[in-house]
Amino acid sequence: MIYLVNGMMTKRIQKEKFDIYKKYIMKKFINPILRLGTAIALLSVIYMQNNELKELKEKTQFIEKSAPLADDANISNELDSLRTELFNAQNINGRYELSLEHLYEVNPKAGKQFDEFLNNETE
Repeated sequence: MIYLVNGMMTKRIQKEKFDIYKKYIMKKFINPILRLGTAIALLSVIYMQNNELKELKEKTQFIEKSAPLADDANISNELDSLRTELFNAQNINGRYELSLEHLYEVNPKAGKQFDEFLNNETE
């Protein structure tokens, strides 16, 4: 439906043609430009984050290499001491378990009394 008034198109027709032309421009040029811009922005953010991660890793390695803890020797000695105490406690615990098993074999009544006392009276 074309309306001609004195040989000119009406404003409605002109607007419809402009809308069609605008959609064509959007599909043909602007959408690919927006996609490309988004891809470039995403890649640049990823690149900058990778660079920052590399810098942080380098700083961390530098700090670890250049500044060992002054208390490392003390901590190591304390750890060794605790491991020794734990080993001794586990050794004593194992000896008690073997003794209790032997007591059950030799005198089951006394073994049961010892077990009940251990579980109920010493809590």
